[in-house]
Amino acid sequence: MAKEKTRKKRLTKKQQIRLSIVAGVIGLLAIVLALIYSQTQKNADENQRYQVLTIQKASPLIFKGTVAAERTEEFYYDQSKGEISKILVENGQEIEQETKLLSYDNQTVQEQVTEQQQTREKLSLEVNSAQQNLDNAYVKKQEFQDKLDTANSNYKNADEATPEGQVIQQEEQAKIEQYKEALSNQETQILQAQQTLDAAYLDLNNADTSIENTENKVTTNILSQTGGVAIVNQQGKTNPAVPVVSIISKETIIEAKATEYDYSRLKESSSVTIRLLHNDSEMKGSITEINPLPDNSEAMGNATQSTIATYTFKVKPAENLQYGYNCQIVLPIDEFRIPEQSFISTEDEHYVFVVEGGKVRKTLVELEEKDGLFILKEGLEEGQKIIENPDDQLSDGQEVTVE
Repeated sequence: MAKEKTRKKRLTKKQQIRLSIVAGVIGLLAIVLALIYSQTQKNADENQRYQVLTIQKASPLIFKGTVAAERTEEFYYDQSKGEISKILVENGQEIEQETKLLSYDNQTVQEQVTEQQQTREKLSLEVNSAQQNLDNAYVKKQEFQDKLDTANSNYKNADEATPEGQVIQQEEQAKIEQYKEALSNQETQILQAQQTLDAAYLDLNNADTSIENTENKVTTNILSQTGGVAIVNQQGKTNPAVPVVSIISKETIIEAKATEYDYSRLKESSSVTIRLLHNDSEMKGSITEINPLPDNSEAMGNATQSTIATYTFKVKPAENLQYGYNCQIVLPIDEFRIPEQSFISTEDEHYVFVVEGGKVRKTLVELEEKDGLFILKEGLEEGQKIIENPDDQLSDGQEVTVE
């Protein structure tokens, strides 16, 4: 029995081309479907991922500051006191309180003293004349007294039993009356002379007092009210706009400035950290003074002006520093801030989602709005983590993937 050989039917070239095209299309579709599935899965994963915010204190405020003398006392040329004759301290000299700094000589006042001294000389002559008149009045009185005594003696010694004695007594009696009247008049003269002398002495004493007061104005010494280091500027001897001597205290403060945006954060006695720029060292300090008025006065009373107001405040460092050093004032902000997008609100209550062990816990928090920020008052502790971008699909107890 003869075997019949069968032959496979071979594809034509046209059929092979068609088959290759179909296979390519199927492969391309498979790749596209795989990409679509991968992207869908990726989007699904991303939709379930959330960002996390760690509860921590707000970043501190940092201000620029410059070291300055805590107290400064300046002395300017005062033309009313005359010309500066001497500067009694040297530049850089350390002085104590009530140290003599300047000496003035006033030529105009010196001329007044000369005139007053001439007037005094005239008053002195008047005193001498009044004294001489008083002395003469006393001498005259004594002369009348002596004559009266003589008349009384003659009267008593006359023999009234004889006609001659009676005549003598009559004569002496007339003299006695005359001398008594003369003595009485002389007492009045003495009283007037004494009054004239007293008035002359009063005028002389007033002149002496006036001369003394005026002489004190001829030379005027200026004393320091505080101790410190003297800074002398010779230009100030003739220029009233420049201090002749400035006294700067050895104790120092730091002057810094804050804008209107940070002004409300400044509180007197608040503790700060001082960073010295020249050696990167730090020390403690405290705010001692805050100027309630802005430095740039044009910012006051002009609502249409866009200038940002700045305010000067002072910080007392724990140690005295070199004048002029530049530094930074670091003011800690003792508060926790929650971004507005990190909590959800229902009526008057606010909630956040705390992340714990891969799940979230819906937590009630108390917030206070201040200067456009939301300050945490209660409900969370430092270091806890919350969802930074919660959405409506997030629920209490839900497992989450966080970044």
